[in-house]
Amino acid sequence: SMPGGMYGGYGSGYYPGMRPGPMNSLMSRSQSILETINQPMRVMSHVSQLLGMSFQNLHTTFTGLLNLIMGAHLMKSEVQNAYYTLEESSVNSGGARGGADRGDGKDKERALRRPPPLDQVP
Repeated sequence: SMPGGMYGGYGSGYYPGMRPGPMNSLMSRSQSILETINQPMRVMSHVSQLLGMSFQNLHTTFTGLLNLIMGAHLMKSEVQNAYYTLEESSVNSGGARGGADRGDGKDKERALRRPPPLDQVP
């Protein structure tokens, strides 16, 4: 093959009219340096994206957990309220308290404040 041909020789640079020698090697060296810098930057970009996504997932998980706990607490208080209300109505209908119903509509409030007797806790 002739020197300066398509492969090998002096023409192995970026374009045919390019000066051979130091200029050509400087360009290829700077390109390899840039590539060397670029690779870790890409890796760090991917890592930061992954960290961001995992932080988002962690946040979502904790939010869900908090909602679950709050829902369980609400459920417990609703069940307690229902229990106290049923207990109050059974006591009133049985007449065991003899005129405890004052007709002021505050019986339910009193029932909610009063803890259940220890022998009747479910």
